[in-house]
Amino acid sequence: MKETAQKNEITAIRGAVDAAFKQLANNVPELGLAILATGDGHLLTGYFAKPRNGARLSALVSSLLAICETVSKELSAGACKSAIVAADELHIIVVRVGHMAKPLVMAAAYDAEMMLGAALRHTTGVAAEVASIIKTVRENPQ
Repeated sequence: MKETAQKNEITAIRGAVDAAFKQLANNVPELGLAILATGDGHLLTGYFAKPRNGARLSALVSSLLAICETVSKELSAGACKSAIVAADELHIIVVRVGHMAKPLVMAAAYDAEMMLGAALRHTTGVAAEVASIIKTVRENPQ
């Protein structure tokens, strides 16, 4: 019974997050991808403008954020809120989602022509929406 409830929860979260990612893609044509992964790097869902290896990207961005969190601790800089990769072709923004026991990781990539601040604002806005979706689904199990 518990396993069925967990599957229903994940299905509900995926559906709502997919809708949020689709809305982001419709509103921000520079979006190349958006993924939601577990903290240990397993892909939960994603939007991809081009074919990509979502499982591999999930593992990579989760590891990247973990490294940034370690650097932040080492420098006594406080909690790491995000990691940004400014590459020639893309801006990649990686953020933690939620303050739960096992937080999730969201990553989004935008064309490099987009202003980095705008990319960060879009990503953190959707991450907050995703956190709200998760909270709602968990508080109202089906």
